[in-house]
Amino acid sequence: MTWPRESVLGSLSEATLASWRAAGLDRQFRPRQALVNEAEPGVGVHLLLAGCVKVVARWGQDTERLLAIRSAGDLVGEFAALDDDVHSASVVACGRDKVLTCEIPVAMFRELLAADRVAAAVVTAAVTGKMRAATRRRVDLGLPPVTRLAHVVLDLLEQFGRELRPGISMIGVSLTYAELGALATVGRPAVYRIFRSWREQHVLETGRRLVVTDEKRLRALAAAPVY
Repeated sequence: MTWPRESVLGSLSEATLASWRAAGLDRQFRPRQALVNEAEPGVGVHLLLAGCVKVVARWGQDTERLLAIRSAGDLVGEFAALDDDVHSASVVACGRDKVLTCEIPVAMFRELLAADRVAAAVVTAAVTGKMRAATRRRVDLGLPPVTRLAHVVLDLLEQFGRELRPGISMIGVSLTYAELGALATVGRPAVYRIFRSWREQHVLETGRRLVVTDEKRLRALAAAPVY
């Protein structure tokens, strides 16, 4: 298996990755099956070997809010392992295919990091990146909905984009308008209106998957607040 060079697993040496795999247990999760559950103690850290997952948290009594998407090469469950606390969100397998992971017990994961400064630095950088992304989302709350949604679509394009032909890329993960709105903190009706406008401007096409047809224009929308 290979992973993006900038991902956690893609940044580890072959020897380190082999030791991590040896310390854990390979697991499979079907779509919509939970890897970890919010408010439960951290038991293991999952190395995402294949597939993608949604990070969701309860919002009120009966509502879940999508916080992030994680893909192959990333870790999930590491926050609870590092601070010895319960999970702050649930992680659920998404997409059509099974999610493959290697689950390392929390105590063993800590031992691996304590014994390998380079691996510890990789994990620290990944955690810091997630915190920076969360901070940016909070800063984005001061921007208009069009700009926030453009940021989210660009983030998804960078993470899951697949070029169909020059200048046109499909986002290879299926999300509902409600989920896209949750990522951007934009109501579903506003997502409908914005996407209708973008379709008319030939910025993207909607369907089972989003297809970005004018990335340059999308980046301009993300850079310049539109009130």
